[in-house]
This record gives sequence, C-alpha cells and structure tokens, in this order.
Amino acid sequence: MAASILDVAIVGGGVSGIWSGWRLTDPKAGPARRKDVAVFELSDRIGGRLLSVELPGQPGVACELGGMRYMSTQPLVKGLVEDILKLPTIAAPVAEPQNIAHLRGRMLSQGELTYDPATIPYDLTADERKRSGSLLSDAIAKIAPTTVNLTGDALRKAVRDVVYDGRLLWQQGFWNVVAREMSGEAYRYAQALGGYDTTQLNWNAADTIVLNSDFAKGVTYHRVKPGYEQVPIRLAGQFVKNGGKVLLQHRVSSVETGRLPDGTTGVVLVVDDLKARQTTTVYARSAILALPRRSIELLEAKGAVLGDDTFRALLGSVTPIPLFKAFVAYHEPWWAALEVVPGQPIIDGRSVTDLPLRQVYYWSTVLKKRSMLLATYDDTDDVGFWQGLAVDPILYGVETGHLPDAARDAIEAAAGDTDERWKTWKAPAAMVAEIHRQLQIMHGVTDAPQPYAAIFHDWRGDPFGGGVNFWNIGVKSWEVMAKMVKPVAAAPVHVVGEAYSDAQGWVEGALRTAELVLTGQYGLPVVPPAGA
Repeated sequence: MAASILDVAIVGGGVSGIWSGWRLTDPKAGPARRKDVAVFELSDRIGGRLLSVELPGQPGVACELGGMRYMSTQPLVKGLVEDILKLPTIAAPVAEPQNIAHLRGRMLSQGELTYDPATIPYDLTADERKRSGSLLSDAIAKIAPTTVNLTGDALRKAVRDVVYDGRLLWQQGFWNVVAREMSGEAYRYAQALGGYDTTQLNWNAADTIVLNSDFAKGVTYHRVKPGYEQVPIRLAGQFVKNGGKVLLQHRVSSVETGRLPDGTTGVVLVVDDLKARQTTTVYARSAILALPRRSIELLEAKGAVLGDDTFRALLGSVTPIPLFKAFVAYHEPWWAALEVVPGQPIIDGRSVTDLPLRQVYYWSTVLKKRSMLLATYDDTDDVGFWQGLAVDPILYGVETGHLPDAARDAIEAAAGDTDERWKTWKAPAAMVAEIHRQLQIMHGVTDAPQPYAAIFHDWRGDPFGGGVNFWNIGVKSWEVMAKMVKPVAAAPVHVVGEAYSDAQGWVEGALRTAELVLTGQYGLPVVPPAGA
C-alpha cells in the first residue's frame, strides 16, 4: 500500500501555523481548499508564544505569560478575535495619569511628568524639558520628516526611502540616529518611561520607527478575556472539524525536498513521535514552517532548503529578543489604597520603574478581593537580573500561612478548581521575594502583604530563543519578507510567523506573513476586513 501524501505539512502549532491550517481547510477557501493538512507541534499544547495560565484562587483571570493584547490598528487579529471566534474581550489601558513613574529613586505620577515637567529627575536641556512628553516622537520627526502622521502600510513603505545624514535609514541603527537628535539624558528618560529597552536600542532604524508607531497616541488595546491562548486553541478546534490533523509532541527534525510515493516531487519530513517513541517519514506536496528563527535553526541544516546558504543568510536577518514576565497573586489589592494623585486610586493600566521590574500592570484589581499583578515585564539586560534568581531550587507554591483566615480558607477551597498547568511555571522563592521587595520600593510602602502564589516565564530558552524578533541593521526587511514566502524558488517550502514580518512582536505580524503565503502561493481568497 502506497504511503499517504499530505497536501500541506505545517511545522509549528503557534498562531500562524494554526491559522494557516484553518484557512487551508476552511470550506470558504473554495477551489483552493486543501483537505489533507496536518500541523506538527513539538510541545504538548497549541499556542506557541501565547500562553495563558490561571493561578489558584483567581478563576477567570488569565495571566498572559506570552503575548497579551492586540491593538485597534490590527485588522487581522481584531477580526479573528471579535468576528470569527467571537471571544469576549476587555480593555487593556496602559498610560493612566494617576499611575506611578518611579525614576531615579523618586515616585511621581505619570500625569505629573506632563503638567509639571520640572519634577522629571533627568538633566534635560531647557528645550527638552518644555517638550518632555514628545521627546522620542520629536526625534523621529527630525530623522524621518516625510513619515510624520503616517501609520500602517503607508508608514512601512515611506520609511524605506528615508535618508538621514547621507545614508538610508535601514542601513543604520536606531540608537545611533536618535542619539544625534536628543541628549543622552533625554534618551534614558524616554526609554525608562516607555517601559521597554529594545524599542530604542540598535535595531534596524527604519523598522524600529515603525515599531515605535505601535505605541502612538490614540491606539487602544484589548485583551482576550478567557486568555489569548484560546485564540489558537479554538481555531485549532475549527481546523480539526474541517478535517485537519493536530499532532502534538511530534518533533520534526528535518525538512527536505524529494520524490513522493506517487513519483511527483514534494517535501519529505522526518518526524519523531515523542510519546510513542517512533520515527516516521512524512510526505507532503508542500510545507509551511510556522516557526521563529531559533526553532528553524534547530532543524537539520541540510537539503535544498534548510541547507541552502542563501536561506541560512535570510534566517540570520533577525535577532531573537529576550522577554521575561512574572505574575504575583495577592489576597487583597494593597496598591489600590495608594493615591499618588489625591482621589485617584491605582487600579488599572501600567506603572513604570527603572528598577529591574521595569513594567508593572495592575492585571486584575478587584477591590477588597484577591487581585493580580503582572509584576514584572521586561526585556534585554533586565532579563539577566531575573535569570540570576531563576536558579533557586525552592519554588513558591500556594503560600497561605501568612494570610487572614478567611482569605486562606477561600483560596485553599478554590485551589482544586485551578488548571494544574500553573505548577509548570511556579516562580522560585528568591525571585518572588525580590519582586515583592521592588514592588514595595516603587510604590513607596514597607508593609504590603506577601503574595500567596507566583508564576514566571523566560522566553530565551529553546525552541523559541526569545519572546519576539527584530530586524538587524542593514537588512531590507520588505525584501526578506517577500523571499521567505518561498525562500528557495524550486522548493515548495514556505516560512510564516512573527519573526520575518512587518509587525514583529505581535500576533498581527504572524497572521500577515501567513496571508502572504496563503493568498500568494496557495490561491486562497483574501480574508474579509474586520467588521465586514
């Protein structure tokens, strides 16, 4: 009996892989529909860098250890969440004027920095202090004046041809050019207040300008109430109903072109079924690698595609970025009793600090009841700080001995209903103690109650290599994107995902690259716009 042949083999069960499988098998694809499609996923779950976990005692509060939100300016993911899957969402505010900016040892309100710039604890020039709320955008306007007020695809296209100091922007580092338009103190202030380090470091200047536009005024954010991970999970359910196959704990070790059992040319994959401890050869007419850079590098570098020198060079055009998150659960929202601005408690949005915590989101503030903090969300160098504490072998479980009796009893009673997956991501006790110490410093308190549970995730490890990916200096990102659609002309192998996209760091980027392949290579119809 001849071996079966898949229409499409998809490697990677993250959002771009599942989206691709669903789109290919959707009856709405018409004549372009593929019926025999399989997704091979290394881990035991669907979702990739979307990972939503509930902690004991806080049912219905999805802690997003990976991707956590989408923007009002992202039509593909907005349409997927709201129109296709019809998932409930909640607003995810960021900059709230009553929230804290803890900078250089001073606790200020974020609004205070705007209406009283004299309080800013940085040695800004007199001119910079006058326009302290727009330092970065002003610098970008000087660097790329033709891009002012542009957004989306118009901005992506315009920035390609911008020349600064005699050289195209994509040939230069963002930090290098920004440093010439703002003082060192202004740069450090803008970086500290923005919460991220990477958005101002030395990546491809053209693409980093586009990245910073994501955080422009007027953009709103939403979270998926049951958890962002539910997007690929529920989409996978529809994919399976369409006849697709999802094969978890199946490691693809190699992807090569070759002769199929029916004598035609296609793709040959070597797949290890980790649960059954069997290795099989899988045949497909084409393959989609829905993987970031590091995951592709873990495949065997041989054959017409993965062994191709040009393809290897394309792989290296982006760099994985370290991202770290930790959530801590409290029996009461002690931060809501603080009022940096009189009459305006801290209950939502984000506070920032130049301590290694960097960003603190008031994830779930239920007054007088159990509440959650995204206690630290940081990148690059600050990740290294927490890695030093991640080696502590003593893990922080459900620690209720210090709680009032009523709170302890309620948490312990609800613990049995919690998804047990949270135990996989338990934070070490030393890390939790340091997070709590820094939280107290930035909030100006010394008696905040200890948390009762905590989880964390460092995305630097294999197979991801980082939480997101950024374009390197000297790379024409739009050309690499086009080439990744089919990196070797003679081979039916395609690359999709956030890494090689023009919306890096977002689910939208993963879907945008998938659509380039699905419509351009497989002939699928364009997805209707959100709300249509």
